[in-house]
Amino acid sequence: MNPQETAQAVLEQIRMNPETHSQEHWEAKDGLPEGLSGPASADSRCGTTRCVAGWAMYLHGYTAMLHQDYLLGRPEGDLDPVHVSGIWWRNALGSQVGVYHEASKLLGIKGRDAYNLFYHATNSQALHALEYLAKGEAIDWNAVRA
Repeated sequence: MNPQETAQAVLEQIRMNPETHSQEHWEAKDGLPEGLSGPASADSRCGTTRCVAGWAMYLHGYTAMLHQDYLLGRPEGDLDPVHVSGIWWRNALGSQVGVYHEASKLLGIKGRDAYNLFYHATNSQALHALEYLAKGEAIDWNAVRA
């Protein structure tokens, strides 16, 4: 998929399954502390949510994983949110990759657009921004935030 097709696919995923989208609590899954999950599927019945960057990654075959530190010395399901630091992503070759860089590339955005979309957009603003990207247009942040 090219960036425009990726934006369209993410937009369709979120519109068809709005309960799977959250710009605030990415990779959250029922039964785990907010913001954490194990390998998750696109199946909304599992309670998984992803932000726009997470959906771009997932739809391109990347896998979200708990950082190894989460699981060291803890029984499954006994995760202490005080001692966790984040989710990492694995590409098809099994290499660990950063979501910001990879998702930016997949969506064809850079700099302020990526920063605003991934870190400062509400759910509705993220959808509005994706509409621009799905049409192959630059994001008009004034209109998105209006």
